[in-house]
Amino acid sequence: MNIIDDLLGFYNATPQGDIYHDAVMHLMDHLNQIRNSTIYQMAEMCYVSPSTISRLCRKLGCESYSAFKEEIVHVLDHYTDFNRIVPDMMSTPQKDEYDILLDTVENSVRELHSMDKHIYEKLADVIHSSRLIGIYSYGNTSSTVFMQNALIVAGHQVRPNNSRKPLNNTKQFGKGSVVIFQYPYFKATEYLTKALKECSKNGATTIVITTHAPEKLKLYADFFFNFSGTQTIMDNYERDFFFNMVVIAYRKKYIDHKCL
Repeated sequence: MNIIDDLLGFYNATPQGDIYHDAVMHLMDHLNQIRNSTIYQMAEMCYVSPSTISRLCRKLGCESYSAFKEEIVHVLDHYTDFNRIVPDMMSTPQKDEYDILLDTVENSVRELHSMDKHIYEKLADVIHSSRLIGIYSYGNTSSTVFMQNALIVAGHQVRPNNSRKPLNNTKQFGKGSVVIFQYPYFKATEYLTKALKECSKNGATTIVITTHAPEKLKLYADFFFNFSGTQTIMDNYERDFFFNMVVIAYRKKYIDHKCL
């Protein structure tokens, strides 16, 4: 996840004709001009006032236009490190990126096949035992959305948190609540690790689904699943595969049979 993902997410979530929807469209159209543009110049390009640009930046999680511009410039200057499907250093004359992608999928599936299927039912039971459930993720994934839907249908109170910014809402999760953390472990997600520690300290039951995390993180998790991963977007797929198994178990036990 990065600021461009946030722009696209915001654009897709707001209706056409909304002043912020149109402003984001113009921002994306002029993405490479942002680094050399003042807020006044960018407002003119977007056909809005500078104050609207300021409010939009805050809606995107940035404290100011300057902070927004800094994030844009960072992504543009280092995009080769962002949103990689497979690690480029793994490519060889014998195996190109396409082969590596398929090998990575096969390895992920093999790792999941080796797991005890009963763990999915166990996690479904733990999640269902709580009225209040938090789901923290590094941006939305299909599995977190599917789980949120299922829990709402089953009558739970669900509090999703998929912001990329520091959070201060962990006090609501204490003893009796369940909090799920589905995120990659690296420097940009330190705020999620901080939230995990706070929820654990508050007495909440914590479920952690992550990749490349140090074993010490297990101290703050009642259930800990740490996949090896490749430190690329492929890691999202493996965590999604796993969490979708939990969604399947949850639906099978608590929802689908009631709809027959």
